Amino acid sequence: MFNCIGGTKFRKLAASGLKVILDLIYPPGLYCMICGNLIDSSRPYELCDFCREHVNWRFNEDTLIKGVRCISCCGYGMYERRLIFRLKYNRKEYTAGVIGEIVADRIKVSDFEFDIIVPVPMEKTKEKRRGFNHAYLIAKEAGRHLEKPVLKDGLVRIKKTKAMRGLGPYERKANIAGAFALGRNAQIIRGKRVLLLDDISTTFATGEECIKVLRSANPKEICFVAFAARNF
Repeated sequence: MFNCIGGTKFRKLAASGLKVILDLIYPPGLYCMICGNLIDSSRPYELCDFCREHVNWRFNEDTLIKGVRCISCCGYGMYERRLIFRLKYNRKEYTAGVIGEIVADRIKVSDFEFDIIVPVPMEKTKEKRRGFNHAYLIAKEAGRHLEKPVLKDGLVRIKKTKAMRGLGPYERKANIAGAFALGRNAQIIRGKRVLLLDDISTTFATGEECIKVLRSANPKEICFVAFAARNF
């Protein structure tokens, strides 16, 4: 057992050391976040001109879904997926800074008024395996730009679910049903205007389930923002 634990710690340290070395060789801000081409510091959101022009930006759309105002920063295509997957699956945590800045800029041009940001939570074992909740990292960066507090434990995930990819709308809704509950700090939500934040929304199944649970905490209002969305 000792050897197993020691080996696990060694692998984590080695991975951490490798990440530091790679970040020194390929520092953030020097290469495009999507395609990896060389850029300079003048490029907005650390994106090259080509990639930035091919992102399906949605800075002027506002949708009402089941009584909740929803906005997104962009569509859910190849370029948007590359950026969010860089954070989620390649574990480039500094990507959350760029995505959070984009989210903040999107909110600034809307007329959303809110008091607190609540990120969509991850299931605890999955978050531990990944090392972070990507939605929380994005929310934290957006909150820093907007000077708004982020409530990490407003919601918790209490049910393991299947991966949403490959599931149809009804399957997604059934998969996510009952997956969330109010967290230990949910009392802070009472009477507050809440901004629910997620990275991707395709069918709004996750957002709808989170909103249903948040309403039981008696907020004054709930609105929703996703970095990328297929349906709004």
